[in-house]
Parts: sequence; C-alpha cells; structure tokens
Amino acid sequence: MKVILHIGPHKTGTTSIQAFLHRNSAALRKHGFFYPQTQEDGQNHHDLVRGLRDPSTFLSTTKRIQELLKESESSDCHTIILSSEMFVEHEVPIHLLKSIFIGWEVVVLAYIRRPDDHISASYAQLLREPECRRTQPIDEHPAPYDSSYRSVFPKWFPHFAPGEMVLAPFDPTQWFHGNLIADFCHMIGLDSHIQSELGVDGSIHRNKSLPAVLQEVLRRSNALLGLSKELHEAWCGALDELANEHPEFFSKKPCEPPPEMVRKLFEELSEMLPIYRPYFRKEFIESFVSFSANSNPD
Repeated sequence: MKVILHIGPHKTGTTSIQAFLHRNSAALRKHGFFYPQTQEDGQNHHDLVRGLRDPSTFLSTTKRIQELLKESESSDCHTIILSSEMFVEHEVPIHLLKSIFIGWEVVVLAYIRRPDDHISASYAQLLREPECRRTQPIDEHPAPYDSSYRSVFPKWFPHFAPGEMVLAPFDPTQWFHGNLIADFCHMIGLDSHIQSELGVDGSIHRNKSLPAVLQEVLRRSNALLGLSKELHEAWCGALDELANEHPEFFSKKPCEPPPEMVRKLFEELSEMLPIYRPYFRKEFIESFVSFSANSNPD
C-alpha cells in the first residue's frame, strides 16, 4: 500500500495536476488510485494541511487521515494521493506526518522550475490574487516565493531518503510525452492505457498573465485604489479584455525580472543543486536550471 504526497511547490503546475485528479477521482478509484474529496469540497487537500499545522486540530486531522487510509484499503485501492502546495508553504510537523503512515510506503513528489519563470509566474498570480493584490514591483526582495527552494525541500530530506522523495523537472522537454499531467501520472504508476482512458490531453491550467504594461497598471491600482474584492475582480477582467481586444497596443510578454535579479536567482539555486541532486529522478537533466544555458547572449 502506497501514499503519494504531492507537495508542489507553488507555480509548478499543482492546480493542473489537482484538477485532473479531482475530475477523474471516480475513474482513478476503479484502477486502485484513491484521490480523496476534501471537507471543503475543493480539488486539493489544503484543509488537511491546515489541520496538521494547528496543534488544536492536529489529532482530529490525524484521525481524518487515518479514516481516509482505511477507506482506501476498503475500496481495494493500492495507492492514496494527497496533494497540496501548502505542505511546503507552512510549517508542517513532518516527523509527525510521517508517523501517521506507519505500515505504508510513502513517496513524496515535487517539481523544480526555472527561477526566472517561477518569479514571473508568481508575480502575475499575486497581482490578481484577491487576498494579496500585490503592490511591490517584480524585483522585490525577498521575493514572495523561494525560487531556490532552500526554505522548502531541505526540511523534508531528514525524513525521506532519495527514492522516498523525488524531485522532478518542471521542464516540458523532460516530461513524459512532453505533457505535465502524463508526466505526473507516469511517476505515480498510472500506465498509458489508463491515461488514455482518462483523456490526458496535456492542458495546463495557467493563471492569466497580463502584458507587462498592464501588469504595472494593475500593480499601481492595487496600491492606490483600495478596490473591494468584487471590483478588483471586475478590474482584472477589464484589463484582460483590453489586452485581448487591442493586442496591437501591448507586447504579449508579461513582466520579467531584471537581468541582475535573474543572475542572482540562478546563482542561489545553483548553490543548492548539490544537495538536491541525490533526490533528482532518474535522467534529470539539470541544464534547464543553469543560468548559462538560459541567459540571453545579448
């Protein structure tokens, strides 16, 4: 019996993977893969992570997870999958989490993304996020998410050996069939004929990224206008329409971090690669996270 803990991190296709697993949960169950529905009726397991973080709800959440394990066994499922990027966003007592699964084989899966892409994607999301409405420029220091992952992965390493924890590349050229969903399915042991049955099509949910100039408009309006949640959502929609209706006025490219920041981000990640390397999945090609391989010669 196996437990798959998909821990993200942020901006590595977690929403797409979770949407696929949630949408196909009934069919997956028939093939022995149990992706539980959450108490919040969402497509991820943030509620379980929140419960584990809070000492007042830790025991009740542990009981809930144990019930899910029993439900998985009673359904003749050989694998249960729990997915939440909050596993690495917040302090989770990993040693206690692992103790819940005694008697089960536990595998922790995570993806690594190029730091410049990671920062650009994070910036685009947080400008629009109703609870964030970012007002800082893209070169804010420190960045909202750690693109070197030094605050993310190393705290898991003492608890999971290489093979028990696997770091995969967020790099289409290295994905199984060039497809993120197929790649994840392949890693969890879902064979190709089942993937075909489920209709793995390679589509990735992407948070909308405005052109750079409109991202700057949104950033400044976040700082100055104090819009309600509803008006902020409507304003984002209006900017989307403007970009779509008049593409001739705007570069299609979203905001990108400045070159000096990009170099530093790659350097910070490079410092961590020797620590991450034992956890890389087989045939992981590092060049996509090398500054020299991704830098612009101009």
